[in-house]
Amino acid sequence: MKRSLLVLALTSLLVLPAALFAQDEAEEERDNLELNFYGGLSMPTGGIKDYSDTLGAKSGLGGGLDFGVFISSQMTLGVGFAYSQFDIDNDNELVTHKHKIYRPNLYLRYYLPSSSDLVPYAHVRVGLDFANLSTEVVDNGTRKLKELEFDPALSAGFGAGLFYYTSDYSGFFVQADYHQAFSKSTKGDFQGVDYEMGDSYGTLDLRIGLHLLFGSGE
Repeated sequence: MKRSLLVLALTSLLVLPAALFAQDEAEEERDNLELNFYGGLSMPTGGIKDYSDTLGAKSGLGGGLDFGVFISSQMTLGVGFAYSQFDIDNDNELVTHKHKIYRPNLYLRYYLPSSSDLVPYAHVRVGLDFANLSTEVVDNGTRKLKELEFDPALSAGFGAGLFYYTSDYSGFFVQADYHQAFSKSTKGDFQGVDYEMGDSYGTLDLRIGLHLLFGSGE
């Protein structure tokens, strides 16, 4: 319930301004909305890479989507959701658990002016990280691995990319993002015992995706 309320609160921060911007922009003949789907490689840094000494995260895969409103001809304000999954750097072949991170976020993206079909852009994000980390816990006197849900952590990031038009309203893009979660004090609970994250972490994400536009071109 706590997680659902936080995600709802974050999303609601966008709904009202997005609706107002969409109403204003509807009077103009130009692209009004964007929708992005993407996937690719995630490389961990910081605490998650050395988590609990023997349970550090290795490079993994991730994906997500963005939905944004054009607040000018070159700038969008939107809401996004991303997911990453990491293998554990452990020599024990019986360890098959994963580290998982869920990221609802708000973003602001700026498309640089371009006279060709190739358009560079940059963006910033702010949101929450919900980390589910495989953690060694004590269960009735026995040590075992369990995927713990940690408290949500404030997060922020920035990135840049290149979008290539394949039609008037769609195309492909590649982008690189750096994402930082301020998770040092977050905790996961198991049977009344708190397990601390111990450090903040980050990820470097390399993505490729599909970009769709809705509205009318200028």
